[in-house]
Amino acid sequence: MTIHDLDLKDAGDYTCISGDQQMTAVLTVNAVAAQFKTQLKNQEVTESGTATLHCELTKAVDLVMWMKDEKVLKPSEKYRMRLEGRFAELSIQDLEVPDSGSYTCMCGDQKTKATLK
Repeated sequence: MTIHDLDLKDAGDYTCISGDQQMTAVLTVNAVAAQFKTQLKNQEVTESGTATLHCELTKAVDLVMWMKDEKVLKPSEKYRMRLEGRFAELSIQDLEVPDSGSYTCMCGDQKTKATLK
């Protein structure tokens, strides 16, 4: 028996029956961690404008974490965060000089970084 496009939901017991004989095997499926398919890109931005950072993962995820200079960012009027399947986006509104720095998107133990100047 071959299982194509293996998924977590395929885990479980499989039994082969032939006549009065049967054999059961247990299939364990381990999740593969998402990786960054496209990295964040450095940007030069204009004061009072908006900067948008994008990245794409190899599979859909439920959570990413955004950081600026190693400090976790929370959604606000200043920082708008969007996550749709494999695509993550951070928009920084009303840019000011202190908004320049290093921005990181983290998913599990994977991360991608970019600098805003």
